Amino acid sequence: MKSKNTFGIQFVLRLPKNKKDEMAVVYARITVNGRRAEISLKSKVSINNWDEAKGRAKGKREEIIKLNSHMEQVRSLIFDGYQELIQRNKSVSVDAVKAKYLGEDIEETMA
Repeated sequence: MKSKNTFGIQFVLRLPKNKKDEMAVVYARITVNGRRAEISLKSKVSINNWDEAKGRAKGKREEIIKLNSHMEQVRSLIFDGYQELIQRNKSVSVDAVKAKYLGEDIEETMA
């Protein structure tokens, strides 16, 4: 097992194929050692209200503030799962981190 892992969390938008309504679904992208996985937050935001550089919604409306708050909670939960895997000396992979966040904890069944 490697002692050093690369780890990152980003929030990205996925546009629908038909692009009729200009609303995009927000995804959390987890990267561990160069491998990626995405989790849908099941939230939509207008592409005009998205700051690509910051990876968050922009604006002061209540729904924007709630979305940004939800994204920070998701970021914190994903990071906590990653830290827990490290502390327990478990194998750290993108699938393990994603499963930890989703409550599926694949490491317990594989051990």
